[in-house]
Amino acid sequence: MVNLSETLADMARAIVDDPESVTVAEKVTENGTVVLELSVAPDDMGKVIGRGGRIAKAIRQVMKVAANNCGKRVTVDIRQQKKAMFRIAFLLHKIFTLIFLR
Repeated sequence: MVNLSETLADMARAIVDDPESVTVAEKVTENGTVVLELSVAPDDMGKVIGRGGRIAKAIRQVMKVAANNCGKRVTVDIRQQKKAMFRIAFLLHKIFTLIFLR
């Protein structure tokens, strides 16, 4: 059986510039539909969505075929990671560098 979350994450990592920032959250609705929430770095949103949404549409189609082979239904939501989290991580990195690398 195909792991739908890993399949989506692998496709997204192949497209983006920052593959470490790719995360996939999986939820199952009451009617059995698998909802996959793909999060990427803000700078990579354009690469995942594509011109006119073509890349996003292709990702969704591939995931629907993979889910159909497993006898499941799937929905893919693409979300941008919050810039605030990146800002906090950057500030923590600076503080760490100043304190420990003097």
